[in-house]
Amino acid sequence: MTKSERKTFVYFNMLIAVEGFIYLYYKYFKLLSTEYGDRPHELTSKLQHLHILLVPGLLVLFGYVLKNHVLGKLKLNNSLKKVSGITLLCVFGLMTISGYILQFGFDLDKTKMIGLLHIVISIFWVVMLMWHIRLRN
Repeated sequence: MTKSERKTFVYFNMLIAVEGFIYLYYKYFKLLSTEYGDRPHELTSKLQHLHILLVPGLLVLFGYVLKNHVLGKLKLNNSLKKVSGITLLCVFGLMTISGYILQFGFDLDKTKMIGLLHIVISIFWVVMLMWHIRLRN
């Protein structure tokens, strides 16, 4: 993987992560009080739509990284990098599946649990990705 490809992948991940955390903040911590009770902030739905529009780009980039980086590295014997890489593959799959399932209209309790799972997995993804990149040095 070239340096520019790695930077593109990492920067796109960081863009989506920052946007996702801003969405999280507005959804759970920026509720507006009205005479009828709390309601979401006006930016919440716009941030959610932006997140949903950006993520397919990440999926395409991940497919490119999978083809040009991951499949070749799986044959090497660098065990520490291989463990973090395989962990990243699993975490990315879980993050993608949980994000996809969130799009379905489940009852409120299931949606909250899946949303919490998506948040935790996404944070773990970002941390593991940064750690994996640091291992290359």
